[in-house]
Amino acid sequence: MANESFISIQDVSKDFGVVRAVDRVSIDIAQGEFFSLLGPSGCGKTTLLRMLAGFEFPTSGEIFIDGQPMSSVPTNHRPVSMVFQNYAIFPHLNVSQNIGYSLRKDRLSKADFNAKVGEMLDLIKLPGYEKRASHELSGGERQRVALARALVRRPKVLLLDEPLGALDKQLREQMQLELRALQKSVGITFVFVTHDQEEALTMSDRIAVMSKGRYLQIDTPTQLYESPTSRTVADFIGTMNFFEAQVKDAQNGRAHIDVGPLGSLSAPLRQQKFAAGQRVLAAIRPEKIALLAEPKPGANQVKGQVDTAAYLGDRSHFYVRIEGIERPVAVSAQNMQTAGPGVGDPDRQVWLSWAEDAVVILNADD
Repeated sequence: MANESFISIQDVSKDFGVVRAVDRVSIDIAQGEFFSLLGPSGCGKTTLLRMLAGFEFPTSGEIFIDGQPMSSVPTNHRPVSMVFQNYAIFPHLNVSQNIGYSLRKDRLSKADFNAKVGEMLDLIKLPGYEKRASHELSGGERQRVALARALVRRPKVLLLDEPLGALDKQLREQMQLELRALQKSVGITFVFVTHDQEEALTMSDRIAVMSKGRYLQIDTPTQLYESPTSRTVADFIGTMNFFEAQVKDAQNGRAHIDVGPLGSLSAPLRQQKFAAGQRVLAAIRPEKIALLAEPKPGANQVKGQVDTAAYLGDRSHFYVRIEGIERPVAVSAQNMQTAGPGVGDPDRQVWLSWAEDAVVILNADD
């Protein structure tokens, strides 16, 4: 992946009347990157994507693609293609006609037209589907045809607006892997909008987590999950347990904190600065907490009682009540790793244990 910016969003805002949908956003995206805009409805991610496409124009700021400003460039002259959630497959055209729709103005010979369509069908793993009617396609096949139609002219950027949202869970997961493999094979810059954090984590090189028209953090999937910089990001990316705490001291890359019922903990500092006496949150992912039938000598641990348990096949989720903590603590464990038969039964006494480096310290005011 190139280091230089291929798409540059510079201090862009978008107002709809008195509502500011995008608020002074600046993002740089590298050529060939799979970049996702992630957030809940109303966070500004789709508006930002539509400004890249030219369907909306910034109230202020500028967008550059491959070094060229886009403010005066209409949609049909931008080096982008877009795939929508509903695929927008023309019902009166067959697969070949749908894929080649944008090639009509190129006045290609029939042989060249068929060659380009055939190349796309091979790319999306649907060879021989040229004459299939739209109503003869499954949801996943329609998705592939929409992608082929967007890619047939080899745009510099492919924009995707929640394109997997209409698929069932199993097909959506399959298409996530196929879409990522497709992006790597064509080498085109993808900008992907989704509200599904698992989807973004699966496919992206980097993710911008958005809220209220701004991004809160831009990072790789691993960094977002392991080292969130705010409670909002930590809560949106996966599941997280939060505990109120107070800093006792912070130096040499570690902080010692008082977490009330959990006792005193030492945790790594992740490029943060905290002062003695400062209120913070100690955050721990459910899968980083071990569920034990007996206390473990020398470990960070606390006694609790299983409130509820849910069996999910390969793993189970437990919610454990701890005296002095209002909300039950979430624990996730692979079933083969659960410490002893019956340890997760409701109302059973258990011990929760975790490694020091499993704790993430966050500002309590974020």
